[in-house]
Amino acid sequence: MALQSGIVAGVVPSFRLHNLVLPTLFGAAVAAVLTTGFVTSAPNRLMSGHPIGLFAAADRRLGAAIAIIAVVLLLTSLVPPARALQRAA
Repeated sequence: MALQSGIVAGVVPSFRLHNLVLPTLFGAAVAAVLTTGFVTSAPNRLMSGHPIGLFAAADRRLGAAIAIIAVVLLLTSLVPPARALQRAA
C-alpha cells in the first residue's frame, strides 16, 4: 500500500468542499443567531423592549430541529454538486 501524506491511501476518504458559499453562509447565520435578538419583548408599545434570542424563544425540540437542518445543509457542501441536491438545499 502506498503512503500518501502519512495516511494509507484508500483507507481514509478525502473531504473536499464542493460549494464554498454554504460554509460562509452557515458561519454568518450562526453568528447572527447567537449574537442578535430574534424578537423583542416590551411591557408596552411606548417603551423599547429587550431582545430575546432564537433558541430562548423556541422550544427545545424546535431548536434541535433547526440545528439538525443547519448541519445537514452544511454537510451538503461536501457532496459533489448535482441539480437535485442544489434544489433540495
